[in-house]
Amino acid sequence: LPDHVRWAVEVFGTERSEQGMLLLQGLRVPHELTGVVPESRQLPDIRVAQAAGLMAVAMTTIVGNPVSYRNGSLGYINSFMTQVSPIEPHGTSNVRTRKYAGWHAEVEATPLRPRTLVLSCVRSHPDALTRVMPAGRFIETLSSNLTATLREPRFLIPDELVPNSLTEKLPVIVDLPRGPALAYDERHVEVNIQGNEDKAAVQAMIDLRESLRENDALATQHVISPGEVLYLDNDGLHSRTSFGPNDQNPRWLIRTLAGTQQGIFVEL
Repeated sequence: LPDHVRWAVEVFGTERSEQGMLLLQGLRVPHELTGVVPESRQLPDIRVAQAAGLMAVAMTTIVGNPVSYRNGSLGYINSFMTQVSPIEPHGTSNVRTRKYAGWHAEVEATPLRPRTLVLSCVRSHPDALTRVMPAGRFIETLSSNLTATLREPRFLIPDELVPNSLTEKLPVIVDLPRGPALAYDERHVEVNIQGNEDKAAVQAMIDLRESLRENDALATQHVISPGEVLYLDNDGLHSRTSFGPNDQNPRWLIRTLAGTQQGIFVEL
């Protein structure tokens, strides 16, 4: 990478970004990966797919340590979000991954949550719009009463990496040394409605969901294209619009997570 590009990526990995994202363009994608899938539906050459995965990991090391959360990703440090079996059987694209992905952070409930989410695009889909909501910018729009409630450990935040996460209540706004982070997933709202006896906390979660909808204009959005790498600040939230199937040329992202020197959780 040119020095000024690498410098910009390094800065993004250590400092807060107003937009909550950094986009790199112009990386070369092997032509073997971008072409139309033949009628026989043969999978890409495994060696070429591995090369694309290694490039994604290399781009991740600039902002931190590539991390793996074994419970969620079987020990892989990247996820091939398309069908590249047998490399990544758990990360294959299917109907679920094409549905609308509501506002959320990655591995949001653990204090060792990854600092940065990195998306490397091999093949795109024109309807798959990635949206980013920076934590600081959004929290400033909330009332002081709501933010005070969200900072209290009163919420059910289910996470397979956190033992007893459905019995031990946690805060939604987490104040870290680098600034506030949001431990939120849109799916948590229904979990709290159904299982949280703290009605004020349930209402705060509902109000948070509505505030995200009302402040939609604060989000930065982008349709990621082949040869692009999108760095997302995982202290904030991101979402993605739904998109239709394309069996001949399916969307293909390679997803990696970067930790920091203060929070590394690697399980192989």
